[in-house]
Amino acid sequence: MIINNSKKQESMEKHERIVSVRFSGHGHYKVTISYYGKEYTATITDMTLIDNYKDDNPVISDLNWLYKIVKRKSVPSQV
Repeated sequence: MIINNSKKQESMEKHERIVSVRFSGHGHYKVTISYYGKEYTATITDMTLIDNYKDDNPVISDLNWLYKIVKRKSVPSQV
């Protein structure tokens, strides 16, 4: 059985599309999200969002806000 990735991507929640969060310098993190098969990366300086992401029980609304910020600020990653 073949699963269409685009339909699977549509059914994923925004907070599930956050691929990675990497430290990139003092107070800066590079956050990568997946959006319709492409990865987008942006540098985030809002430490409250990063702390909430790394929390044991993150709040979904904070993760969705982090996703929206990365989507707004980013450019597609070159693969």
